Amino acid sequence: MGLYPPGATLEQISEQVRYNLINNGLGLPAFRVRDADVTNRDLGLDALPRGYSSIPIINNIAPSFVDDVEMDGCSYSAEVDHDRFPDSNTYVRFNYLIPLLREPMKINFNMTEEEADSLDYLTLYGQADAVQSQTFEGIPQVYDFSDEDYHNINMV
Repeated sequence: MGLYPPGATLEQISEQVRYNLINNGLGLPAFRVRDADVTNRDLGLDALPRGYSSIPIINNIAPSFVDDVEMDGCSYSAEVDHDRFPDSNTYVRFNYLIPLLREPMKINFNMTEEEADSLDYLTLYGQADAVQSQTFEGIPQVYDFSDEDYHNINMV
C-alpha cells in the first residue's frame, strides 16, 4: 500500500497508520465497501473504474546503476542481454512456434510470401508483442486469431 500524498514519509502520517504499516504491513483502519462483490466483479483487474488514476502511474526504463532490477541498471545483465537478445540461438527451443504462427501473422501483418517464408523468431517476437498489446487495448486484429493461436502467441 502506498502512502498518500505521494512522497509522504512515515513521519507525516498518524501514529496508528505508521505502526500498522511497519508492524503489520497494513494500511489501517479497515473500512467497509458497500456492495463489495458487485464492485469487485465490475472492476475485474482494474484498481479503479475504466482504469482511472488521479495520480499518474509512470512506467518507463530509467537506466541507473543504482537500480539493478532493470536491464540497463546492472552492467553485467545489460552486457549479457546485449549479446543474447539478438542471437537466434537463444530462442532455438521456441522455433516450433514459427510455423504454427506463420500464416496468421502473414495475414495479420500483410506480409509478402517472401517475408512470411523468412520469418525469424525476433520478428515473430515483435509481432506477438504487438498482437498482445493491441488485443489488451481492444484494437481489432486483421486476422481472427483462434484460442490456440493466442496460446501460441503467449508462448512467444
